[in-house]
Parts: sequence; structure tokens; C-alpha cells
Amino acid sequence: MPWCPVCKCEYREGITNCYDCRVPLVDSLEDIEDTDDTIDSLEAGTDMQMQGEAENDDIMSLEDEGYSPEDFENDINEAQASISNTFVKKSDQYQEYLFSAYTCMLVGFAGIIFGILNIAGVFSVISVAFTQYILLGVFILFFIGGIAMYNKSRTIKAQIGIEDKMIASINEWLSDNINTDTLKSIKDPEVSDEINYFNYCEKVKERLLFSMPDVDPAMADSLVDEYINGLLS
Repeated sequence: MPWCPVCKCEYREGITNCYDCRVPLVDSLEDIEDTDDTIDSLEAGTDMQMQGEAENDDIMSLEDEGYSPEDFENDINEAQASISNTFVKKSDQYQEYLFSAYTCMLVGFAGIIFGILNIAGVFSVISVAFTQYILLGVFILFFIGGIAMYNKSRTIKAQIGIEDKMIASINEWLSDNINTDTLKSIKDPEVSDEINYFNYCEKVKERLLFSMPDVDPAMADSLVDEYINGLLS
């Protein structure tokens, strides 16, 4: 049976190197001699083990400094926050809610009629009673959801006028205080146009919010971006 000349561990036939010491095995312990070859093998095995440990340390270091699961979760949270903070005009929200409300109520109403007629036996598309009532309940929920969205759309509609006045005030402020000379004063000639555009938006937004602190930051982002894009086009 082969043996490791360093740790004296016995291995089964067919194995040629020690798993721990990384040195060639010998046929028996009697063959082990304190020769230069044995010393070289031991040093080589030690070097390989140290190299493996160093590579593991490098991997751990990269994981510590790289893209960890926590970083991924933070990016997801930031993306969700960015989506939730995206400015959508009340008039657009109103149209979306109204369309969804009418769609849900129409589908729900048609489904309720279908379910009632099917249960009454006018036609028998679905024969299982349990399934009939489940389906009817689903369509009732659709109809109720449509009513809820319709009520929400009416609430949003009442806010459109207030928002329109705020948007008009912001655009008036931008027109009176921001022009191409303002952007030239912000421009950094050492960076790209894309970075300068980002700087324009940030600096103008800061000035706007300082002058009009009640403005929604998401609204400010949208209107400033739209205004600056118009100046540069």
C-alpha cells in the first residue's frame, strides 16, 4: 500500500499523491529517507498548500470587495425606490385608473351574467357546481375592484387642477431663472457631455427646490429634465 513520506498516512492502491501534503507517495515507510528529493517534495507540497490558501484568501477578498448578495439586494431596493419615485402626472394617472376601472367592471359584469346563466342551467359550459360558484366569485371580485379603481380615479381627478397650477409655476420659474448661460456656468469642460447633462439637472434641481421647497422632488426631476433637454435641443 502507498504511504505519504511526510504525514505517514496510508492510501489505497491507485492514489499517487497525498491529499494533505501534496507530495508523491512511496511504496512503503521503509523507502522514506531524509534525502534532498524528500525535502524538495516537502517544500513543493508546502508551497502548493500555501498557494492554495493564498488563492482562497484572494477569493474571499474579492467577495468582500465585490458584488455581494447584500449589494444585489440594495440595488433592487434602490431600483424599486426609483420606480416608486417616478413622477406621473395626475391627468395621466386619472386616465390609467379610469381605463382599468371600466375594463374590470366590464369583464366582471359579463362574467357575473355568464356565471348566473350557467348556474341557472340556461346553458351548461361548466357542469361542476363548485367550479361554477368559484368562477362567479372571481368575476364579482373583478367588478368590485373596478368600482374601487373608479372611485380612486375620481379622487385623482380632483387633484389635477392643483397639480397643473404647480407645474405651471415650476415652468415659469425655470423660464425666468435658467437659460443657456446658466448651463454654461455649470459646465465642466473636463468631463463628457453626458456627465455635464447630469450635473445640469442636479444643480438646477437644487436651485429649484431651494426656491420652491414644497415641490415634490420627483416632479422637480421630471420637469427640470424636460426643460433642460428643450434648452439644449
